[in-house]
Amino acid sequence: GHYICTPTVPLSLAGLTQLINVTQDYRFLAVPERSPVKLHCSHSASGFYSMFWYQQKLGQGLTLMVLSSDTKPGNMEEGFKEWSMERPDTQNSYLSISQVGSEHSAVYFCAASDHSH
Repeated sequence: GHYICTPTVPLSLAGLTQLINVTQDYRFLAVPERSPVKLHCSHSASGFYSMFWYQQKLGQGLTLMVLSSDTKPGNMEEGFKEWSMERPDTQNSYLSISQVGSEHSAVYFCAASDHSH
C-alpha cells in the first residue's frame, strides 16, 4: 500500500522577553493510506494563547491550515476542510484527519504566539 510521511520537528520561538518551547510528538510519521492521523503539539508558556498549524509540501512555502485563539478549536482554512483541530487547553493542540492520502504527505509545523498573528 501507499504510506504517508509527515515529519515534524521541535521548534523554539524567541520573543523579546521570554523563550518558549514548542514541541511536536513525531519527527517522522508513516501510516497506511486511508488511516486516521492525529498530530499533537504543546508549548511551555501559559500566556501564549494563539496556536497555528502550517503545512509545507515539498518545494513549497508554508501554508496556514488553522489558527486557534485561546481554547477555541479554530476554523480550518480553505483547502484543509478534511482536517480538524482540537484545543483542550491553551498549551495543547491536536490536528486530525480521518483518512490520509498521498496528497497529505508534507511537513507539518505548529507555532504559538501571544498575539493572533
